[in-house]
Amino acid sequence: MTFDGGAYSALQGIESGVRGILASPFFDVLLCYSNDDVPEVRQIEAQLTTSNIHPWKGGLNSSLLQLSVLRDLDRQLDRIWSLAVIVGRNSGPWEQDIIADLILEFREKHRPVIPVVLPTAPNNELNLPVYLRRLGRVDFRLPDPPAFDRLLSGITEGSAVG
Repeated sequence: MTFDGGAYSALQGIESGVRGILASPFFDVLLCYSNDDVPEVRQIEAQLTTSNIHPWKGGLNSSLLQLSVLRDLDRQLDRIWSLAVIVGRNSGPWEQDIIADLILEFREKHRPVIPVVLPTAPNNELNLPVYLRRLGRVDFRLPDPPAFDRLLSGITEGSAVG
């Protein structure tokens, strides 16, 4: 068993071998975002996939919360390592109670929660809630250090932001 496909692919392979059946997949990150930010989120998702990071099923669009998606997420929540909360053009996804609850659940389980500021976010003060502001953030508006590298570090090691 190798870890070339990422840690969670290896864990899935180990679990499948032990159980003798194909196990449900593990995911490295759940992207939570607003509908206004879909194009930028898809670009980040593609970069993550290229870097052997496995995002959960296209993420969670806070503008299109469907019961079937939420049920699927609830069943697989223990198989997701980290949460990236996307800050973009307008208000953030944390304004939805369901997303705020997810953030708190990840924090309670000591899993990484990474605020990610897109280049399209306003240049003025971000209106992050205190529980996200304290985490620091990965800011794609700043050139150094490279934001994508910090995002990868946050997902894989739990320490991305500053």
